[in-house]
Amino acid sequence: MKKMVSSGLVCLLSLTACSTSSEAPKPAASPAIEEAFFDYTLEVGKARLLQRKCPELAMNFDGLMAELRSRPQLARSQARLSADSIDKGRLADAIDRFEKQNGLYRADKSAYCAFGKKQIAAKTRTGRLLQLRSK
Repeated sequence: MKKMVSSGLVCLLSLTACSTSSEAPKPAASPAIEEAFFDYTLEVGKARLLQRKCPELAMNFDGLMAELRSRPQLARSQARLSADSIDKGRLADAIDRFEKQNGLYRADKSAYCAFGKKQIAAKTRTGRLLQLRSK
């Protein structure tokens, strides 16, 4: 049950369809597809981190779709991608590195908000996945 829930969360997070046990099994993903899936998940993870730490920020659905469309190999792939396709340790390390490189590690809410707003203004990959929460 836990595996099915985590797979469903990754499917929702990545906005891709995932197979259920009643469907025919899909082939394993190639290393290039798995790397593209990891990169996409990392970008979404960075934006989610900022959004969770700063209540003024929200995820931008149009930005999420644009980010997914920028990776056509994911859309074309018939490979099965799930939570198990992601090296969670590597993902956690990459997000920790992102926090440390940007002076956010153990920072307060205002630092995350300022950084997120700066990312939105600069239209970085992470910034395009965020928007200011409407009041």
